[in-house]
Amino acid sequence: MPTFDYTQPMTFLNAFEQFSVALHGVMVALRDEVNFGEERDEAILNAATLLCSLLEDTQSEANALRERLERRVVNN
Repeated sequence: MPTFDYTQPMTFLNAFEQFSVALHGVMVALRDEVNFGEERDEAILNAATLLCSLLEDTQSEANALRERLERRVVNN
């Protein structure tokens, strides 16, 4: 996974690659926790709840931005 080059502007594709890898790791860890974990740690439940909230809170804006991008790409 490439690291950020802070001397260059951040591109969406670079940021998305990092996010995609991180989200995949988080989802694997969450599945493993649910399927194999035996801890009864409320912090894990709170973290899973926060993950769901973060994804839900950004979904409508992400869809709106994707639609604007789609219009720009299709109109060219």
